[in-house]
Amino acid sequence: MAAENKLTWDSLPYQILPWLREALVTRGYENMTPVQASVIPLFSGNKDVVVQAVTGSGKTLAFVIPVLEKLCHFLREESAFKRGHFGSLIICPTKELAFQIEAVINNLVELCPDSDYQLKTQAVLGGVGSVSTDVQNFLKSRAQIIIATPGRALEFLQQSVVKSSSCQVLVLDEADRLLDHDFNSEMSLIAKILPRQKRVGMFSATMSAVIDDVFKLGMTNPVRITVKSDHLSKKLVPSKLKLFYSIVPADEKIGLLFHMLESYQFKRAIVYFPTCVCVSHFYLLLNHLLSCLKKKVEDYEVMKLYSLHGKLQLETRIKTLSRFSGVSECKNVLLSTDVAARGLDIPDVDLVIQLDPPTDPDVFVHRCGRAGRAGKTGTAVVFLTPGLEESYVEFMGLRNVELHHLSHAHYNPQKFEWIDMESRAWLLADRARHEIATKAFVTYIRHYSKHSAASIFRVSALDYWKLAKGFSLFRFPKMPENKFINDFPDGGFIDKSVDFERYSFLGTQKENARLQNINSSSKAMQLNEARLAVNARKEKNLPWSKRSKSNSNESQSSLSSKERKVKERLLLPDDGIQEIQDDWKDLVRANKRRKASEITGVFDEL
Repeated sequence: MAAENKLTWDSLPYQILPWLREALVTRGYENMTPVQASVIPLFSGNKDVVVQAVTGSGKTLAFVIPVLEKLCHFLREESAFKRGHFGSLIICPTKELAFQIEAVINNLVELCPDSDYQLKTQAVLGGVGSVSTDVQNFLKSRAQIIIATPGRALEFLQQSVVKSSSCQVLVLDEADRLLDHDFNSEMSLIAKILPRQKRVGMFSATMSAVIDDVFKLGMTNPVRITVKSDHLSKKLVPSKLKLFYSIVPADEKIGLLFHMLESYQFKRAIVYFPTCVCVSHFYLLLNHLLSCLKKKVEDYEVMKLYSLHGKLQLETRIKTLSRFSGVSECKNVLLSTDVAARGLDIPDVDLVIQLDPPTDPDVFVHRCGRAGRAGKTGTAVVFLTPGLEESYVEFMGLRNVELHHLSHAHYNPQKFEWIDMESRAWLLADRARHEIATKAFVTYIRHYSKHSAASIFRVSALDYWKLAKGFSLFRFPKMPENKFINDFPDGGFIDKSVDFERYSFLGTQKENARLQNINSSSKAMQLNEARLAVNARKEKNLPWSKRSKSNSNESQSSLSSKERKVKERLLLPDDGIQEIQDDWKDLVRANKRRKASEITGVFDEL
């Protein structure tokens, strides 16, 4: 009971704004979480904070409340920000997370009395509109809270009409991601543009790699807060989130995935794939397999699939997240890349499945943290292939992430042999599907080669035959990694029964283009053969003298320079030179005979 009393809003060492307290209770935040109780008093005061807390612990409100309070205090004294000025900048790595933070703030600000404060937010995101449009909207709305992704934030701040001198607070959500090599240069430039007298807050579930960089952001004597409590494990994940691993061959991953989605009870599940093309391929394939399963099983439990990755339009991604998070009576499964790995607070995610570990071990924690949020139970499973990848369990143990072996006593691979047959038939129906599968296979290999734990994840150690079967390929693509494939087949053909000359596209336009290319190539070959035949006939019908000259030209390159000069002077081929030598000898003999006869004739006259 005493611990619960410490987590009430009244237990804070100062009194938060009345309207804000009422808004929090109205929105269902009746008590604080441990991270909020630790961070809010310090960050609302004059302390810079570096906060590390497990996923789902309430970090967003831990910085939103201090931001709102600081801006309200400023507006109380100054009445308004000058044109082109803003009060707070919140930076996060993804657009989805930016929209989520904006929604949390707007949800509270809606209950703010407009007569006292007119708090407004604006999202400034890369790939959404242009910087000039962002600036125009900013000058028109006079938003005090800017929520941005790093690249667009820098472009926005560099505009001459945007004034940063009034910025009170800088917040970095998912700070470890923002300070890695991808965004480091942008963040350094942003820190130089913003005023030195500001409060800085860094928040993330994993922070070990970026602590040395805090002073680059202008932090002075930052307080590091690592939240530990009875509700949260001493590890990097919530205590009610169970982490498991399963050893499964590459060609059985889809079968095991189906088994888990069928046998586990969940409202929402997220399945992580390594690349955007992998998501696209398996989203189409799994939807087809689900339709097949519906025909095979009478009491089939309805399951909806959603796809999410960075190559989709932002509007599509937002709609997908909204539909996936909405009320539904069936199982909902989101197939995603790491775009949905960080920060997103999707309610009631009970199950997370990773078909492969991420290249960055820190992302592993963020992926798992989409389940078991806010004290709820959850399960996260990662698939590992037999061999070197089994060492990943020990590797994560050294990083305080404990994985338990998940036994599948009721999983029978033979039960899912129909997946191979249905996948094969589905791909054979349209060559475009095989092309997507091939691209997915190639991007998978490229992604695999970028693992930070290179001693565990070796491209040379992959079982390419089983991996290709897992992608339902009929032929290996041309790539440098083919040198690692044992017994590489002629032409790369895995299934020699597939005639690639007749393997057609389902789409009429693509198929017509393919046939046109085949006809063009065939005509080109025929023309080339006809040209060679004509040249051969011409060569055969050439006079002997011209053929000699032709042979001479072919052999001229092999002659020495001296011999070539002699030939050029004589303008005759090799056999011609021999004939001249023979004729010259005959002429000498004939000349001798003629002189001899002339001398004999003279003596006869005498």
